[in-house]
Amino acid sequence: MCTARATLPVLERRPRPTAIPQTSHSTMPLLLPVFTRCTRRVGTALVILWLGMGPGWTAEPYEPQEGDPLLEPWRLRTYPEMTGLGADCMTESSDGALWFGTSETFWRYDGFDWADHPTPLISGGSAKTLCRAADGSLYAGGPWGIIVWRGGEWSRVFPAERPGFAAVRKLVHGRE
Repeated sequence: MCTARATLPVLERRPRPTAIPQTSHSTMPLLLPVFTRCTRRVGTALVILWLGMGPGWTAEPYEPQEGDPLLEPWRLRTYPEMTGLGADCMTESSDGALWFGTSETFWRYDGFDWADHPTPLISGGSAKTLCRAADGSLYAGGPWGIIVWRGGEWSRVFPAERPGFAAVRKLVHGRE
């Protein structure tokens, strides 16, 4: 029987040098102990600083800010045709047109055209309120009482006893 033995190389442990070899012109050996002490101190200071930052320096979670929807510029529209007319009230009719009550007349805007609907029934003050009824008629109130737009013309519903004494300021259509 043949037996073969393999021999492995033995690794020697060499002792670590305790001192850095010095050369004649080198200042490195003198600075190295000071440098390692400084880096340890700076590193320790950085760790303490980092641990001390706490929640005041951390990022806060994102919370969306919702603005006031009435202040968004795309929601509001200016009508230059109404400049200087003294519009006091506005409502939307059943066909989607906008009605404006001014100091002398009523204006209707359907999205394309402006139409003036004058009436002698509002002499003595401007329209203070407009209200759309379920049947499609439009009521207007002011110091002259209450009038209604029905069938393409204005007619008086409730006259004021003394114009200007008890002006109608609000009209609301209720259930019938």
